[in-house]
Amino acid sequence: MLTQDYLMRMFMQLAAAMKESLLRARGENDPRVAADMLDAAISDATEMDGGLLLCMAPESMAAMLQLSQPDPQLMEYVSRSLLLSSRYSSEAGDSSIAALRREQAYAVARAFGVDLDESSVSQQALDALFERSGIDPNALGISAPQ
Repeated sequence: MLTQDYLMRMFMQLAAAMKESLLRARGENDPRVAADMLDAAISDATEMDGGLLLCMAPESMAAMLQLSQPDPQLMEYVSRSLLLSSRYSSEAGDSSIAALRREQAYAVARAFGVDLDESSVSQQALDALFERSGIDPNALGISAPQ
């Protein structure tokens, strides 16, 4: 039960970060802040030093995550968060970070058997992921920007 509560907390944390990043990128037109928010959430969810983890080569990142034997569904959230961070980094004009996050997303997805493509980070696909995890996407406590 404790493990289930912990996983649900991690799912909620990443779901909230993804949802808020979508709203910020659209409403405040600040993709850099949205990408940074997702990177911080990934660091928190994996309980690894984000400064180190997010700088790793894609296959090294995937191998490091495999060593910790995380829940595969948590890694689906991480891979989607990385892909979304890649999109925002690209929108912010940081093509090198965007390319790294994209490669990291696909490496993590491959390592954990997650189906991932560009449509995986659409609002509809993310809401479906949240619902599959038992999270009501409308109950994340995030309101649209004014």
